[in-house]
Amino acid sequence: MKSSQIEIIAELLGKTRIFSGADKEMLIQAVEAGELKSYERNETIFCEKEYTRALVLIVSGSASVTKGKIAMSKLSKGELFGAVTLYSDYNYYVTKVTANAKSKVLFLSKETISDMMAKNIEIAENFIEYLSERIYFLNSRIDAFTAGSAADKLREYLINNAVCVDGEKVFSPNSIMEIAKKLDLARASLYRAIDELCKNGEIEKCGKKFIIKTVDK
Repeated sequence: MKSSQIEIIAELLGKTRIFSGADKEMLIQAVEAGELKSYERNETIFCEKEYTRALVLIVSGSASVTKGKIAMSKLSKGELFGAVTLYSDYNYYVTKVTANAKSKVLFLSKETISDMMAKNIEIAENFIEYLSERIYFLNSRIDAFTAGSAADKLREYLINNAVCVDGEKVFSPNSIMEIAKKLDLARASLYRAIDELCKNGEIEKCGKKFIIKTVDK
């Protein structure tokens, strides 16, 4: 990699939750030690048979995470995945990660991450917090998929993903299709679920924004 490219990737890495406490020189060394790979659209990055024990940064493009036919999440530029692989004895990956477009990703080895943690305790603490948040996220996904009806799934999803804004619980997706894919629902089923929750007074829809009115339900 060219020095200019290394610095750009290092800056991107430093903006992530895990490496927010690392200095510039440490980030540059990590990028230099990493492996930059390119993927075409629909090409598999991670799956059970194509597995690498590494923490991976989306440098450009985007990727989708799926479990069987279920869409779990979407990864964009600057996001990380693969943390669960680093210190596990399992030799396979539990989900599939596929490039949505022409993408570049940086693979950081366990040795590199361990060295950074040893030199900076804040990185180790950030790593633990990151894994903890992933556990909560996955539990919320399980709740959504096992909720029952489309309205039940939507209710559970909105409650688990809403944030507090000016005293209101609000969730603002990028698009309706984003929710449909994450809940494995047809668009028509999702719209019916939205209408049902709105009629019940459980949510209010303002453009793309959902305001949760009755969290206790």
